[in-house]
Amino acid sequence: MKRIMLILFSFAKAEKVISRSFELLGEEDELYVAGFVDHKLPESLSDLISDVGFLGDKVTEDVESAVIAEYKKRAEGKLDLIIEQGEEYSGTVKAEMLSKDELADLKSRIEQGKADYLLINYTDDHFLAEEVLDYPLDEILARIDIPYEVYYDGELSRQQDEI
Repeated sequence: MKRIMLILFSFAKAEKVISRSFELLGEEDELYVAGFVDHKLPESLSDLISDVGFLGDKVTEDVESAVIAEYKKRAEGKLDLIIEQGEEYSGTVKAEMLSKDELADLKSRIEQGKADYLLINYTDDHFLAEEVLDYPLDEILARIDIPYEVYYDGELSRQQDEI
């Protein structure tokens, strides 16, 4: 049984990495998907909203809350679709939203050998996801001895083949 872990630090253009995770999934295998959603808007977007000026603090806060709520709703919908898609496969598929505070536990699971293959969708777009850029991606990858693939907004950026 192979344990595949898909980490979605970004949901932008994630279809390719999601499809890849299902390509790796065999009959007896497990796919665990962890999704992360920012809980605050990037400074650049927040500044843009507040720079409009005539909105005022309360309306600006409401707009920010609405944007975050919509992004979270879309992310949860994407995870639900992954679970639905997983029902077509013989392997087991589990998906959940995690907070930044739970990243240490996830890293620990990887380091303890609870994953045999790792896929990550990341972003380097400061405008979209400033908080995502704080995740210690290189630190995670430096400590693991399993094959992995890293995608940036759906495009394969680097990989480590079978060890």
